[in-house]
Amino acid sequence: MVTADTAGVSPVNEILWLESRTSNLVPHNYQIVWTGEGEWNITVTVFRDLGIAFGAALLFIYVLLVAQTGS
Repeated sequence: MVTADTAGVSPVNEILWLESRTSNLVPHNYQIVWTGEGEWNITVTVFRDLGIAFGAALLFIYVLLVAQTGS
């Protein structure tokens, strides 16, 4: 397990940077798993929840507009 501090930098950018740099370094019979803990896990969870809420809000706005205009 490897840990690091990403003070002042978004954890998303750091993970994407690491994924692009380490994909060629790993032998074929090994695998890197970017499960994430702490701030990375919180970031993924929040963006997932915000995406679901945004989709629900768009759906409700559409339903309200169709109900009011009848078209």
